[in-house]
Amino acid sequence: MSHSFRFLDIKNHKNRCTIESQRHFVPANQYCYGGFDFTLFFEETFLSIVPFAFVLPFLIVRLYRTNKASIVVDGGRWHFAKQVCIVRLLVVCLSSDHPMQALYILYGAIQVLMLGAIAMPNTIKTNTTIASAVITLFATFVLAVTSNFEHYRNARPSSPIGIYLVVTWVFNAAKVRSLVAIENGKPLAYMQAVSAGVKLCLVVLELKEKRAWLIDPKAFPAPESTANFFNRLTFFWVNPLLLKGYNKPLNESDLFEVQEQIVGEKNLLSFAERWEKCKFTLSVNG
Repeated sequence: MSHSFRFLDIKNHKNRCTIESQRHFVPANQYCYGGFDFTLFFEETFLSIVPFAFVLPFLIVRLYRTNKASIVVDGGRWHFAKQVCIVRLLVVCLSSDHPMQALYILYGAIQVLMLGAIAMPNTIKTNTTIASAVITLFATFVLAVTSNFEHYRNARPSSPIGIYLVVTWVFNAAKVRSLVAIENGKPLAYMQAVSAGVKLCLVVLELKEKRAWLIDPKAFPAPESTANFFNRLTFFWVNPLLLKGYNKPLNESDLFEVQEQIVGEKNLLSFAERWEKCKFTLSVNG
């Protein structure tokens, strides 16, 4: 009996989940999903505008650094490989020689359509809805430009872009959930869902590692040097070596070289010099 009352209570709250209840700057909206939901005003501010404001300085720094870096990835073969992946996801990319950029263009076009829909007088909105849509469109442009430089001039997938896309994709899912519950909010919810689907494709492509398409693979001998952020965060790149060691004793040929940034020639010489001094000191004291 209590479960029935609980269901009716949640249903009544959902019926009262109007755009007026979404215009308050509070985390929880007591009229939507029984209070287990953010307000749209809160989501547009903290889950849309704030993340881009946080990542923008990192993207600017990456643009500055990659602009001075040399090309390390074979763009032709890499783009062709991406195109094969995207054919199964979006047919529109078949007509482009640069499917990653085509996907960003498609994502940007969806943002333009959403901005036009939001600007209509009868569309539900809060005080930050238009600002959030404009900033998302600008973020798409910045991400596309940064991705183009990172694509050719960085052996690793871009960490700032990858983290931003993954985090904001989760936030977009929360926003879709909120819009579905709002009265007359389903049209925007469907557009947001399509946008989130395209962003998920971007996540897959941006996190794709590029070792197979390096111009000089010998310059990046360690798996860590081409691993994406989440691969390095979880040390997943070590798993093949651990699995090989589990199946058989490891030989010297099974080990990969350590990155030059970690153990360079100067560090080795410094270590050898200190080692010799230590041996000399021990022999004198002994």
